[in-house]
Amino acid sequence: MSIVSNALSWLGFGRKPLEASVHLPGSPWQEGSLSQILYPDLFPQDVEVLVPTRADAMSLAPVGRGRNLITGAIASTPLRLFPEGETVPYGIEATPYWLNHTDGPLSAYWRMTWTLDDGIFYGEALWRVARDGDGQIVAAVHVPYDTWQVNALGQLLIEDVEVDPTEVIYFPFHVEGFLTRGVRTIRMALAVERGVQARAEHPIPLSVIQPLSEEYQKTPEEASSYVDAFRSARRKGNGGAVMYLPFGVALTALGDRADSGHAIEARNALRLDFANHLGVAGSRLDGSTAESSLTYTTQEGDQEELASATGLGPWMDDITSRLSQPDVVIPGVVVRFERAQLLTANPATQATYTRALEVDTP
Repeated sequence: MSIVSNALSWLGFGRKPLEASVHLPGSPWQEGSLSQILYPDLFPQDVEVLVPTRADAMSLAPVGRGRNLITGAIASTPLRLFPEGETVPYGIEATPYWLNHTDGPLSAYWRMTWTLDDGIFYGEALWRVARDGDGQIVAAVHVPYDTWQVNALGQLLIEDVEVDPTEVIYFPFHVEGFLTRGVRTIRMALAVERGVQARAEHPIPLSVIQPLSEEYQKTPEEASSYVDAFRSARRKGNGGAVMYLPFGVALTALGDRADSGHAIEARNALRLDFANHLGVAGSRLDGSTAESSLTYTTQEGDQEELASATGLGPWMDDITSRLSQPDVVIPGVVVRFERAQLLTANPATQATYTRALEVDTP
């Protein structure tokens, strides 16, 4: 078979659906690190997460919402060809089929979603492509992040095998991955969640057991046994609502809420931090706000903010600037997302303007 046939075969084309499904990439939810297995065995559960993973980050609701907002809005927006420097795209018939479609079992939406996911968390992503006899791309698939790497010599390896640069499209993103620049925020959020969970499991506030007078003073060993017994009583099924205290000691409760106002403020502040890290408006992560600070906007204005340079714009430009390089499209033509669809609250009402694609042929 030819090089192109081999490439198409590798991508899953020309096979029956069941045969192709055998060659699907590994689950994108897999972590390439053994930390999930090792940490619980080596360290207590309340020890701070040393190296946050994607799974740790996605376990935090604001991160998951922000990630889904970015990937969902962009992956559902079609790509179009534009004359360089122009704002009106060529006709849809001029857009290469592979930009918005795949022939394999995984859709173009899936491909773009996980490309953006890699960009968000790791700051880079990779596609593998097949080309025709003229060197034009005819198909592309997303390569799972944990299956490829760039070695010290700058060579790109997939499954530890060096690949020709013409077989791939490497996407560098405008900022390093969230797992690198957001480590402290992730750790802080996990710590806050652990604190809130602990108070939820033990709603009795922080307590101090102390002797009523010096004659009832206990040795360190005796005091430790009192504290252990008190902790055990709090863990009982009835929540430790009724307890017995020996004569001579008193119980003082500090605080009166299982989830203090401080915890609420901390969680809302973290939502804003996550929003800033991800490049989305804090209001879109649905944090609790004071009533006086609420701002109401139109749906159209909300969409404009979403597609702006302070919203999803940089993430979209990461994709299209790479796809506009001459190893992907012909000179004088650039790839852009059809932002008119993203800007319009109801895309069905958006008029479409196109121009004919004129390509000089020898």
